[in-house]
Amino acid sequence: MAQLGWFGVHNVDPESSHTFTLIVERDGNVVHESSHEVDTAEDHDPGVASDGAVAECTWGGTAGDYSVRVRRNGEEETERSISAFAAERGANCVVADAEYQNYDATSEFLDGKACPFPF
Repeated sequence: MAQLGWFGVHNVDPESSHTFTLIVERDGNVVHESSHEVDTAEDHDPGVASDGAVAECTWGGTAGDYSVRVRRNGEEETERSISAFAAERGANCVVADAEYQNYDATSEFLDGKACPFPF
């Protein structure tokens, strides 16, 4: 059981803007879903995301079995387990960042020792 500090998306595609739908599930139930139009990256520098969005934290500080999904342009979807990552790292709070680089949307997680609490 872990907390999800925040969930965001970055578009580093230098060719196109995209609409990303961010979905957060806790204990098998959707606790957040929002869509974000993210502009084309102006200057692609490896490791630096030029434009992005962060989901409003409607799920609160409740610990649970979390997973996050990101859907690009209403089509391709990627899902990752927050809880599995937290268990591997021994973390009680995780932040998630999905990054699109004009070929794949992947989710990366960080041990959320600096999670923005309280909510």
